[in-house]
Amino acid sequence: MLRFRKVPDSGWVWSLVAGVVAVIFGVILLIFPGSGILGLIVLLGIYAILFGILLIVMSFQVRSAAKKAGIM
Repeated sequence: MLRFRKVPDSGWVWSLVAGVVAVIFGVILLIFPGSGILGLIVLLGIYAILFGILLIVMSFQVRSAAKKAGIM
């Protein structure tokens, strides 16, 4: 783990920033748990909608590829 910083383009700065942001968000959730839960529910809903759209698009692409391959 200590060598992570010495590897060029390893992204250790982004890992550090992500850790700091996670701690800040954790503290905010501890201070305002109601708003945090509501925010998480909204984010989960957005994720579910986007993931569902991606699955629908992917299913059409798989179907098209299967037809081209002669499987369907």
